[in-house]
Parts: sequence; structure tokens; C-alpha cells
Amino acid sequence: MKILLRNANGMLTLLLGVVVFIFYAFFYANHLHFQEQLQLFQFTVPYFIESISIPSGFTAFLSQFITQFFYLPWVGPVLMALLMVRLQLMVKWVAFRIKRNPNLEPFTFAPPLFLWALLCDENYMLGGLVALILTLQLVWVLTKISSPVVRIVATMIFIPITYWLAGGTAVLMPLIMIVFELTRPTENRVSAWGIGAGYLILMLISPLIAKNYLVLLPSMQVFIGYGYYRYLIYLPFGILLLWALTFLVMLLYAFLPKSVMDGKKSLPFYISSLFLVWGGAAYLVAGSYNRIAEEVMTYDYLVRTQQWDKAVALAEKDAPANPLAVASLNLALSQKGLLGDKMFHFIQNGSEGLIPQFDRDYLLPMMVGEVYYYLGLTNTAQRFAFEGMEAIPDYQKSARCLKRLAETNLINGSYEVSRKYLLILQNTFFYKDWATETLAYLGDEDRINNHPEWGRIRKFRPKEDFLFDGNQLDMILGMLIQQEPKNRMAYEYLMGYCLLNKDLPHFMQYVDLGKEIGYKSMPISYQEAALYVWGLQSTDLSQTPFPVNNEVKKRMQTYAGIYTTREDAQMYFEKEFADTYWYYFHYRHKNIIKRNEEFRQMH
Repeated sequence: MKILLRNANGMLTLLLGVVVFIFYAFFYANHLHFQEQLQLFQFTVPYFIESISIPSGFTAFLSQFITQFFYLPWVGPVLMALLMVRLQLMVKWVAFRIKRNPNLEPFTFAPPLFLWALLCDENYMLGGLVALILTLQLVWVLTKISSPVVRIVATMIFIPITYWLAGGTAVLMPLIMIVFELTRPTENRVSAWGIGAGYLILMLISPLIAKNYLVLLPSMQVFIGYGYYRYLIYLPFGILLLWALTFLVMLLYAFLPKSVMDGKKSLPFYISSLFLVWGGAAYLVAGSYNRIAEEVMTYDYLVRTQQWDKAVALAEKDAPANPLAVASLNLALSQKGLLGDKMFHFIQNGSEGLIPQFDRDYLLPMMVGEVYYYLGLTNTAQRFAFEGMEAIPDYQKSARCLKRLAETNLINGSYEVSRKYLLILQNTFFYKDWATETLAYLGDEDRINNHPEWGRIRKFRPKEDFLFDGNQLDMILGMLIQQEPKNRMAYEYLMGYCLLNKDLPHFMQYVDLGKEIGYKSMPISYQEAALYVWGLQSTDLSQTPFPVNNEVKKRMQTYAGIYTTREDAQMYFEKEFADTYWYYFHYRHKNIIKRNEEFRQMH
């Protein structure tokens, strides 16, 4: 039976690593990319000293070091799997130092599985996992000391040190060591309780001393720690539950009656424990999985890494429905020259699906700034990048934002400002080469102008100052086109803005602005909209004052016939005409206000 349990427990540990890897590699990969972009880990001595100068700063430093490798698509899932396995093994090893019992080993999976569910929320960060591993590792070292006196002295020394390294997670050290001392067969229980009280007093005094004499930080950050939860002003209840769950596992090993697991009861107990822990974990992870957030992060990642083809291909498999993801998709379509033809092949969210107006979090400015950047509105993109970085709740800097700030200042000719950001990026691991290469462009006007991206954006950017108003995007886009008639993206965004708002009079007024774009034929959605307007004026679709594809005319005639004669027209159109502007105009637009309001509330 012991051999069977040993093999089963080993397989469970392997299973934990495999399922965590699969989850982050295929279902939640972009949550890892999301974490990487919201920090700026630097390989410098000042950065290290600044990081470790606050309680839990050391584990935050370690977690940021690990998080930077989430930049690589397959490395992140591997690291998450290894960390989760390491946590389970540390819980097991510490528990076995209290009392060795393979029957209880399924419970050692409870902390990592619960933490897995917590990390489905992008605001829970890797610091909580690293801090727990470090604390348990130090506790394990203490339990290996055979001399009671040396062990007690070492624990008294380790408690304040662990607090400074790992923050509030250190509370587990005195608690577990009390349990450990109480389970020693040769120890006096009265003295064990007295020593335990000393441990707890020392644990309480440590943050008080830090608060009053060492650091100027809010009480929440001093007592709980930094690097666990992104919003520093909120109490991370999930982390507190994680600590309680870890301590509960130790109590089970220490005090669960052996009779519960003896003889014939051992196998049923083991199996029921297994189902309880893993079943509960499956329920929590499934409930915590945020499909919408992952979708948004996926499109955002593909856009910021300029993987336009993948973004379009992803939408063709499963069209996004929320404004942020749709905005990223539309940007990808514009960069592939497909926006005018394929825009309405996908669910649209009104003009907010072009450039969202929501302003409730730190990610939005970064995502919307991408659109402004490619349009040529470099000052607006620069402002959004700066505001997005400054709005990060845990006050970290962002490698993504610094990269964009370096680019916008380079395009604008502010070379010394760009140099400042590039020199900072040179201290990183994954952005160093790009920063070094970009430094060579500073001051070289010809080289910048000939750059395929920076040169084009520099050509399209406004030549005169103006007051930016996000509620007057049509006027801003029109200004960009008047300044540079070949700015295809600005033209297509202006046309899209009119179509999405059902502003057909202005659409017809602006449509001729595209003559200098160089279209071989008018984009399909523009033909559909123009033909619809013409159809309101004339029943003769063969004599339009603008070139319209014959196939579009035939579809329009079929659509009009069904729309005017069948009560179930919408049901039919969903299969045959859902990719047309007519379907959007008559049916999809009706649900946009309600859907966007629901998204605002959820967001």
C-alpha cells in the first residue's frame, strides 16, 4: 500500500506540472504576456537596492525577474508549471517534517491549486507564489535543526529576516514552527506554547518596527507586502486565504487522528481526499477563468507584436464581441489593407469598436494608443503611453510604454528625450538589442524617413498643433486626410466611423476623399453602403453614379426582396448576409448600446 501511494503521489505531482503547463500554454498564455508588459526589470545595482529596500521587496524582485521571461511564448508556461510543482513539494516536505503520512499527501496540492485559481485574476501577481515558496523553504531549513535550543534561536532570527524578504507570508513561519514544536515527542508542551507566543510577538513587532522606523509606506503594504496584488490599497483576501489553507494542511498532518486513515479506511480516505482537493480546484479554476479578459489580452498581444495575420485568422475562427478586442481586430484589418472590405464580416461595436472611449483602467490607454500611433497622431499616442504607465496600480514602469515613448519622441524629433528612454531599456534583457539598434537612428533624418514604419508615421503626423477631442474623431480624421490624402488608414477609419454610427449623409460626403488612396475598386462595405443610399432614391440599381460590383448589386436585390416580404428576415440574414453592412445597419446596430453598457459594467 505504501509503494502504491508513493507512486500515486509522484504521478499527481507530475500531473500538476502538466496541467498547469497546458493551461498557460494553450488557454491563458496572454495573461502571462500581460504581466510581462507591466513591469520594467532592470539589471542594475540601483534597481536591486531599491527593490529590496522595502518589506517583501526581495520576493517581488525575484518574481519580476521570473516574469520578464514571460516575454517568450513557451517559457512562461514552463516556469509556471515548475513554480507550482515546487510549491506543492515544499508544502509536502514541510508537512512531512511535522509528521510523515502519505495518506494525507492529496492535501499538499490544495495551496498550489488554490493559488492557480487566484492567478486567473490578472491582478494577483507572481510575488505571492514566490514569497510562499521562499517562506516554506526557510521553515523546512529550521525543522532540519536537531538541537531544540539552536532551532529556537534560529527561528527567532529567521522571523524578522523572512518578514523583510517575503512580507506578510512570513506569518506562516511562527505558526508552523509552533505546530512543529508541539508535535515533538520529547518537548514540554507548556514551554512549546511559551516559545510559540514569543514567535508570534516577534512576528507582530517586525512590521511595527518597519512601519515606524524603516520605511514610509501605507500600513497595508507594510503588514501584507508588495508584489502580491496589483492594487496596493485593497486587502488581497485571496492571499490571506492561501496562507490559512497552507497552515490548515500543516494542522491536518499534526493532529488528524491516525485511526481515520488506518487499515481498511486508508484507501477510501485517500480517494475521497483526492476528489475533494482536485474537484474543488477544478471548480475554482473554471469559475476564475476569464475568457473575455484572455480574448482582449490575446488581440492586444498580437497587435503590439504586429502579428496582423494571426489576429485576422483568430477572428475568422471566433469573432470577438467586446469593444477592446474588436478595436484591435480593426487595427489589424487596417494594417493588412482589409478594413474596407472585411470590416463587417465581424461583429462590430459601433464607433467604440474603432477607438474605444472607455477610461476605467490602465490597459485601455495602451491599447487605444496603438490606433493613434498608426494613424500618425504621435502626440496623442505618446500621451496615452505615458498616462497608461502612470496609471499602473502598483506604480511599476512598463517596458511596453517606454518603448512606445522612445518611438514617438524619435518620430517627433525629440532625440534627447528618446535617448533617455532607450538608455533605460538598455538595462533590460529582452529590449536591450532593440534599444541599442534604435539609438543609431537618433539624429539621422534620412534613415528615420526611410524607415518603413517610423518614416510613414512621420509623414502622416499633423504638421500643426490642434486641440485633441476624443468626441470629435471624425473631424480629426478628416484633418489627417486633408493634410495627407494618401493616409489610407485615416480615410478608412473615417469611413468606418460614419458607417458604424449609421451616418450615411456624411459617408456619402466623404467617400470621394479616397480617390488618391489608389484603390483598384471601391471597398465592398463602401459599395454596400453607397448602394443602399442609392436604393432609397431609385429602384434602378443598374445605373449608379459610382462603380459597384455586379455581385453586390445582386445581393442587394435579394436582400431587399427578403427584407420587405418576410417576417423572419433576420433569421435568414444571419446565415446569408451577416457579413454585409446592410445587416449591421438593420439589426446589429440595435444591440450595440446595450452590449457596450454591459461591457462597461463588467470592465
